[in-house]
Amino acid sequence: MAIAYCVGTLDRPTVEELLDRIRGLAAQGVRGFVCSLERVSHIHFQALDPLVRLQRAAADSGGKIVFADASPYLRQILDFGGVPRHVALALDTNAAVWSLQHDADALAAHPTAS
Repeated sequence: MAIAYCVGTLDRPTVEELLDRIRGLAAQGVRGFVCSLERVSHIHFQALDPLVRLQRAAADSGGKIVFADASPYLRQILDFGGVPRHVALALDTNAAVWSLQHDADALAAHPTAS
């Protein structure tokens, strides 16, 4: 599992850099990703589609990404962009980690589940 602590404004280039890192980690076998938004002050509207692509990239490698620690302001931006329809949101980093561990346990118990 990998945890990214994002800082400042999330814009398209920043999210695309994160996407490259996730692809690299996924190639090394990492399947669970947490993106903490605790220190993010703003999400640019052009970053919304790349945020959804983060989940697609994780899913393509058999993994999952969970966003955590979004302030009410950031949550409003994510909701406006439809991100929660595609990417899991957790209240905090601990809940995100628990969610990923729970999903991994469920898949191990039922490997044919999708």
